[in-house]
Amino acid sequence: MLSDTGEYQFGVSVVDTEGREETRNFTLTLEYLQEPSVSVGIGPYVPECTKCQEEEEEDIASSSSSPFYLPHEEYLLNCSVQGYPVNTSSVEVTFAECSSYGECGEARPVEHDTLEPDDGNMGKVHYSFVAKTR
Repeated sequence: MLSDTGEYQFGVSVVDTEGREETRNFTLTLEYLQEPSVSVGIGPYVPECTKCQEEEEEDIASSSSSPFYLPHEEYLLNCSVQGYPVNTSSVEVTFAECSSYGECGEARPVEHDTLEPDDGNMGKVHYSFVAKTR
């Protein structure tokens, strides 16, 4: 399973016939290859309330995207990527300003605020990332 991907550390100890103990530590990496998949959610940005923001992010993750948004309002875009391996430098958010439905300018890249692993793995091997952009 993809969620098993990560680094596993263990030690092996051996006691010889004279009572001497020798211990060796090993790190094994389990890699479960899976094509990365992306999910996106958009919702209102609420900077003054951390708990509200966390609740909004949960709502964003389960919401469907609307094609229209109010001008001059801030929104939070959550982009989740799951799979292995993930080329983190390939995650790009773009934005195209539209004057009406179907009449949009050229898409331009938008720098995301964060791109962090969210799989709980402590080592260097990660299979799940989230990018937040406002």
